Amino acid sequence: MATYNGADFIEAQLASIVGQTYPHWKLYIHDDGSQDNTIELIQKWEAIDKRIQLINDGKQHIGAAQNFLSLLPYSQADFCMFCDQDDIWFDNKVEKSLENIQALDNTQAQLVFVDSYVWIPEVGIKGQATLAKATDLKDFLFLNGGTRGCLSIFNTQLRNQLLHWKGTCAMHDHLLQLFALSFGSVKYVNLPLMLYRNHAHNLTGKTDINIYELKRLKANKGRAVVDYEHFKTIEKFYKEHAENLSQDKQQIIQAYLFMKDKSRYAKLMAILKHKFSIYNTVGLLFVKVLLRPFIEKASIK
Repeated sequence: MATYNGADFIEAQLASIVGQTYPHWKLYIHDDGSQDNTIELIQKWEAIDKRIQLINDGKQHIGAAQNFLSLLPYSQADFCMFCDQDDIWFDNKVEKSLENIQALDNTQAQLVFVDSYVWIPEVGIKGQATLAKATDLKDFLFLNGGTRGCLSIFNTQLRNQLLHWKGTCAMHDHLLQLFALSFGSVKYVNLPLMLYRNHAHNLTGKTDINIYELKRLKANKGRAVVDYEHFKTIEKFYKEHAENLSQDKQQIIQAYLFMKDKSRYAKLMAILKHKFSIYNTVGLLFVKVLLRPFIEKASIK
């Protein structure tokens, strides 16, 4: 669990973890320099349950991605789960997630992600939260993000891959899914196992239920198709790991990276040739490429 100024929410989340039906877990928490009483609340729960451990390594203000990734070396378990500070896990989240990943071939990198309900405390539950269900690299690269880390469980094979990552990345969950889709496999389980709390301070923003809503497409017309930070993460990943990728994975990522400097027509042809998609839909990716700049030119250096 990575925390930062989470005092308003963290106790509800910690209580939901302590109440899990599967008891054999260890929760490592790293705080990024909270200015509220988050630390005091964590220490309170450390005293209540010895399976909770606050990591005091002196690192602060490193950002959400590095906050999560910095915790990976502490785990020696066969399976890991990322945990946000402001959600509420159903009591069988660990149990059901573990059942699903244990059924797979864990001699290779495996990632399983479940679903959640969008929860606005002042309103109630607003349906399931997971729009992006990418289990294929071709449907992942244009998402500008990965499946939320709080929904995922991954094995030690995948964890060991992430341990070798040096430097920054766009987000920890994007990097997690990139490694899984490149060197292993990803499975989606349509089972809501937590409440994803929507509030004004969500780091990843509010969840949009309808990705095809015309108003939303028009409102984001000026937004680039590809986010610069996510593009740079994939570019860095390819430079460091290309020689270890299968030939088809090399070709897929190469095609994605080369699209940056191509004409709009060439981009559309590349989408067709390589069967790129977003939300499992080629048409939506086509519309975005036609309506929006590919990458904001001001960001390219």
